Amino acid sequence: MIEAIAQLHATLGIALFVLLSVLTIAAIGVVVSGRGVEGLALARRVALGLVVAQAAIGLAVAVRGSGPAEGIHWLYGVAIILALLAPSSLEPSSERGRNAVLVGSTLLAAVVAWRLWGSG
Repeated sequence: MIEAIAQLHATLGIALFVLLSVLTIAAIGVVVSGRGVEGLALARRVALGLVVAQAAIGLAVAVRGSGPAEGIHWLYGVAIILALLAPSSLEPSSERGRNAVLVGSTLLAAVVAWRLWGSG
């Protein structure tokens, strides 16, 4: 049973990395075109929900005795959540500034997710 949960955690990790990468590219498109902000905000919320689900599964796996390969894994998970929360907690003066924060935060989250996936 724990093996199946660990496999689900790994699969969601790959899906999360792909989603965050696509979200970063979409955010760049929104900054350039100025359109699609609402859809992008929804996609960011979906990604955040996936991160929280991923964290819950990881915590369940850790409680069952199969912790992460590196202790910094926990910090990376928190960093992704904070990066995805940043655009909604910061209020830049312009819409373009808000979208630029979204690009930076999704890029940071994608890089950290890639590092998490690589470290196991």
